[in-house]
Amino acid sequence: QRIKSLGRNMSRAHVPPKSLSDDDKLTMGEVRRDIWVDGFFGMAVGSVSGLTMHTLARFVGRYRSLPFALNANTALASFLGGGAFGSLLLSTTKGKNLVHRLHPIFEKGKKEDKEEK
Repeated sequence: QRIKSLGRNMSRAHVPPKSLSDDDKLTMGEVRRDIWVDGFFGMAVGSVSGLTMHTLARFVGRYRSLPFALNANTALASFLGGGAFGSLLLSTTKGKNLVHRLHPIFEKGKKEDKEEK
């Protein structure tokens, strides 16, 4: 009984409208996958970049006085911060570059919403 009630109240985001063709659903899936893949790639590149920048800062810190300490905690923060920034940057960029593929699908959804009202 409880499972059925949860299914009826599910978000419309999980159930594509019937007006979408199989090609539209495939396009949405491809765009979603491309955004996720670039997000993970950005996380990897950003993490390595953050750790590299931390290592370079430690190298510079040997010869110059830095206003902050560089230790294992700052290395982890650089790694995680770089990964978060890289993931955000690349996934956002990919989404902005691929949104044009979704405009026809948005128009179909807009027409369907007007018909329902």
